[in-house]
Amino acid sequence: MDDNNIVKHSIQWRWSWIWISLAWALILTILSSIPGKSMPHWHVLSEDKLIHCLFYMPFGWTILSAFGRKYWFRFGFMMMIVMLYGGCDEVHQHFVPGRTMDVWDWSFDALGGAIGGSIFLMWEKRFPRG
Repeated sequence: MDDNNIVKHSIQWRWSWIWISLAWALILTILSSIPGKSMPHWHVLSEDKLIHCLFYMPFGWTILSAFGRKYWFRFGFMMMIVMLYGGCDEVHQHFVPGRTMDVWDWSFDALGGAIGGSIFLMWEKRFPRG
């Protein structure tokens, strides 16, 4: 593969992951727009927190996948995106009937993004992209 094809493939790779990240963000928005019952939160750890963490793991993975290896700051940038989006999502849920805004949910969104991004980095190290 010559240098032009490598660059072309790299750009296509990044754009594919950008679109996948945007699609996942749309899925998260749709899911957080579903009205639910307001229940008091008695514990920091609950099934709800696990769900937040699990749903933000792919978001961290897909955002990190869009960056090239040469960008040393990519993990921090991915975390900023995940935390900003998670925060906006929590504010959005404040206006959805039966849903609440919760700083712990936001924390577990960020944790999920960090776990997803970390798994991607381990995957990338084990199976490098050509």
